[in-house]
Amino acid sequence: MKVAVVHPSLAIKGGAENLMVWMARGLSERGYSVTLFSTDYSEELWNADGGVQLSISLLKPGFLSRMVNSKRLKVADFSDQLSGLLAGYEVVFCSLFPTHLWVARARRRGKGVNCRIIWYLQEPARKYYWKITDRHIVDHARYCQNPLYNEHLRKCVESRIRGENSWKSRRQILWDRDAVKQIDLILANSEFSADNISRAFEAPVKVCYPGIPVCPDVRLPQPGDYLLTVSPLRGKKNVHNVIEALHLLSAKMGRTDIRLKIAGQGPSRAELEVLVRERNLTSQVEFLGFLDDFELADAYKKARLTVYIPVDEPFGLIAAESMSHRVPPIVSDHGGVSEIVSHNQTGLLVNPFDPEKVAEAIASLWDDTERIQRMGRAGRERVEAMFTQRHFLDRVEGFLRT
Repeated sequence: MKVAVVHPSLAIKGGAENLMVWMARGLSERGYSVTLFSTDYSEELWNADGGVQLSISLLKPGFLSRMVNSKRLKVADFSDQLSGLLAGYEVVFCSLFPTHLWVARARRRGKGVNCRIIWYLQEPARKYYWKITDRHIVDHARYCQNPLYNEHLRKCVESRIRGENSWKSRRQILWDRDAVKQIDLILANSEFSADNISRAFEAPVKVCYPGIPVCPDVRLPQPGDYLLTVSPLRGKKNVHNVIEALHLLSAKMGRTDIRLKIAGQGPSRAELEVLVRERNLTSQVEFLGFLDDFELADAYKKARLTVYIPVDEPFGLIAAESMSHRVPPIVSDHGGVSEIVSHNQTGLLVNPFDPEKVAEAIASLWDDTERIQRMGRAGRERVEAMFTQRHFLDRVEGFLRT
């Protein structure tokens, strides 16, 4: 079977990019003929791990698209290219916005494009559907204002409100609804995302949980000696409240021995560094920046606990990665990430808006080595039972056959 996977850009490496590359490689290993279509691709990022070489086809903007910053022109350019390139493929997976627009338009225009279109979607584009995708942030900003915390999240809501009624937003919603008519199947990465997508597009959605490459089960004899946060450094990822929780542990509970390492990069880094200084935590917090796969695995292995408390998160591969290394994660009590972690069994669920609750969760586990090890074993077993690449590919193949 010939399968195409269309992703906007593979010049960066995030959860969505990892998932599409893992799927393409996994299906190739299972005998499918798979091509990845994208506007950009970094060999340095994706070939470093020695995995199966991918068949890559790059989409290039036309002259007018390069000269004029027009979303309409780019959609036209890429869909016109795909209308010729997708002839002969039996299934096309589109992924992040706006690949569904490219593929839907390509099907309408391409006489040879008779493929089945599957949209594997993390969530509707937050910029346009934020009242649905960011509903916990919206409700918190409206009803639970606390002057001490969550200013970074209130700013997110304010920025959405400013662009709420723009003609571009209305146009995009019309484009999306038109494109959905061309799509044969929408897959979501969690029940939380499926509900959001169904609300946004008024279309049926099925859940296909992602999976991760699981490393050999090697763990240090004793839990590690630091707290680890792995996350892009952006507002809704809520690293601010991890730092606030550490401040409470240090200032109110006397736990100056707990160190935090933050792996990841993004536009909020400077703001987070200022927060660390303001809270007198410079000796306890280390920013690691971007880590490659091997460095990240090493960081997990040496951690005692992970904390990942994003707001309205579609899934959360980071929780599954942590559990695969037998490191219990403390995660948000809503969103897709709460579907990965079993509370009090493989980790802890906390209110991400409340740094005090996060601090209490960390303190409750930190010195309980036996409980950490028990949760670590249970977490590894849960990943091996549900969230490996093999399970993900089995689920994808099930949808390919139906």
